[in-house]
This record gives sequence, C-alpha cells and structure tokens, in this order.
Amino acid sequence: MLETLSQIGELLGGFGALAALVYLASQIRQNNTIARAQARQTLIDTWSAGNWELARDAELQQAFAAALSHWPDIPDNQKTTFDLGMSRFLYNIQNGLLLRDAGLLDEEMLEQISDYMVISVLSPAGRRWWNETLFVAPDVREYVERRLATAAGLPTMNEAMPHWMSMAENKPPQS
Repeated sequence: MLETLSQIGELLGGFGALAALVYLASQIRQNNTIARAQARQTLIDTWSAGNWELARDAELQQAFAAALSHWPDIPDNQKTTFDLGMSRFLYNIQNGLLLRDAGLLDEEMLEQISDYMVISVLSPAGRRWWNETLFVAPDVREYVERRLATAAGLPTMNEAMPHWMSMAENKPPQS
C-alpha cells in the first residue's frame, strides 16, 4: 500500500513539475514578446524624436537640405550640423542592429527604420558625404552599404522628399 502511494506521489510530483515547466515556458515567451515590443518602441521613439527635432529647427532643416543637395560645397557650420545629425541616425541604425542580433527586432522593421538614411545616402551629394564620413562603426557601414547595393525600388531623394530639394534651392515646394 505504501509503495502504491509512493508511486502515486511521484506521478503527481512529475505532473506538478511538468505544469511548472509549462508555466515557466509561457512566462518566458510572454516576457520575450514584451521585450521585443519595448525594444521596437524605444527605437521608433528615438527615431521619431530625431525627426521631430529636425522638423522644429529651421537651421537644422537648412543644413540637411544643403548637405543633401550640395555636399561638400556648403559652409563648415552646416557640414558639422549635418554630420552630427546624421550620426544620430546612424547610431539608431546601430542600436537597431544590436536589437536585431539579440532577436528583439525583425529585419523588416530595421529596414523601415533605416530607409530614411539609405534614401539620403542615395542622393549624389549624400553619397559623397557617405564616402567621406568618418563614422567608425563598421557594422553600420557594412549594413548601409548592403542596403545601398539592394536599394532598387526605394524612391530617390527627389521622389521621397521633394521639399528638401526645394528648400536647398530656396524654391517653393512642389505639390
């Protein structure tokens, strides 16, 4: 009789351990989902903050427009502003790469976040800037270069942001 009770106890203990493992696996899956969502949202928020800062600062807008149209034939203060601004976008890509490599961000989202950067570098002046920049993160340079090589289908700067080009030429924006 004791032996039967012992076996029943072991069986119940096994079911209890199995239930605990199923519960823990469920919790880990849920935590991973939350971590991915938070990582994605943080990257989007950081990217949006940079874009909002650009939208609110006319001098910054002018520096970006001038650089993407006339690099390197712009004043040094605009070059510096553009370099620092683009560095912020490049660091966002670097953060995206780290999140992707950690399994917290999918490739499609990283591409969407980096499209602005790639479109900017696709402009003739943007390409000159990219070739001259000293941004030292090799993983970011390699990623952007890979995206540039496969950028067919992305709009040009004039197609995506005609207002930038108009601003650089001090012309009224096209509608």
